[in-house]
Amino acid sequence: MIAYMPERAENRYRLVDADTHVNEPPDLWTSRVSQRYRDRVPQLQRFEEGDAWIGEGVKDPINFGFNAAATLSRFERKAWVRFDDIPRGGYDPAVRLEEMDADLVDAAVFYPTPRLSHIVISNKDPELHLEMVRAYNDWLIDYCSHDPSRLGAIVLLPNRGVDDAVAELERVAEKTSVVGALLGCYPHGD
Repeated sequence: MIAYMPERAENRYRLVDADTHVNEPPDLWTSRVSQRYRDRVPQLQRFEEGDAWIGEGVKDPINFGFNAAATLSRFERKAWVRFDDIPRGGYDPAVRLEEMDADLVDAAVFYPTPRLSHIVISNKDPELHLEMVRAYNDWLIDYCSHDPSRLGAIVLLPNRGVDDAVAELERVAEKTSVVGALLGCYPHGD
């Protein structure tokens, strides 16, 4: 769902990237959730092949090289990479704006890394799930707040119950960089 933003109505966008992604920084969850959950949240780990995300409920490491291939030629892209070697625009909004300018993109809306977000979406612990959703949303809102006229946050909604989903939507709705929400699965609470 994309929200109507009256303050953006005066902008004349020629090209909007409506399906782009961020590259979540290694400390996104470990720096933003309660101490009691820090060993249970997604964490970046080094492997021989490259870096990958590990998380509760995920059997295999989640590599992200192809999700971090913006600005790279097709010959430079590979599944396994080191986080330190990926293009900075995925996690640095100032650099992302430079990349958008080079591509003549006026504005973009940002979604989470697909397989990584599923660690958050599928977590069954209601309290941990909510903390991870809020941590992600706060980071993405900060990222997009660098220039909310050009960077739009698609926030995650919790799915452990309708009340939590509505409360989180109300919590983030007034932030200028929020333009929509992603519901990973129906907020049935199971």
